[in-house]
Amino acid sequence: SLGQWINQARCRLIGRFGMEGQGKTTLIAHWLRSTYAPCNPVTPAEPAFAHILWCSLSNPPPLTQLLAEWLLLFTGEEPSALPMRSERQIALLLYHLRQQRCLLVFDNLEQVLPTHPADEVINKNYTEFLQWIATGDHQSCLVAISQQRPIDFTRWEEQTPAVRSLQLQGLSDSASRQLLNVYGLCDPAAHTLLRRYAGCPLALIAAAETIQKLFAGNIAHFLL
Repeated sequence: SLGQWINQARCRLIGRFGMEGQGKTTLIAHWLRSTYAPCNPVTPAEPAFAHILWCSLSNPPPLTQLLAEWLLLFTGEEPSALPMRSERQIALLLYHLRQQRCLLVFDNLEQVLPTHPADEVINKNYTEFLQWIATGDHQSCLVAISQQRPIDFTRWEEQTPAVRSLQLQGLSDSASRQLLNVYGLCDPAAHTLLRRYAGCPLALIAAAETIQKLFAGNIAHFLL
């Protein structure tokens, strides 16, 4: 589980991969709230983090801008006093991640990491940063949430047990049919609907609600 990988295995980099609509972000956000909410006592097995930094990359900033914002939290320095080059920023951040245990989250990672070798030059700084997190000497963890598995992740996972990933699968055919049954949708056209949405739970729920409200439960009319 995510908690075991972070707290017992002390992983430095964790990937959660899967198609859009599977609730990857929601599950991790819920785990963080339930585990580290102020009303919940932190146990020795789940020690508190000095910082929990969540970054959505749906509109990604340059890595140097993001690292500068994070470094301000650690150093308290004036922005003008921080290094400008990404290599020096990463080195300084890793120093602080060694001194304090922090949890970093990259959501929508697919926006900044290429999944095809031909695109390797794109957002190279983000790739280098994740490699430093995966292989560097520190006590912190970065959780990467992505619709696609980056091309470098398998190599990092093979190099060190401190890097792990989970590929989320869509709902099985029987589970998808059970979901439709909850909405009273069980006509013969259900098979076509399930094939179209490939087991994506949020998409199936949205479709089922639309079929109920706008198509009187008629799946075939929705599919026209």
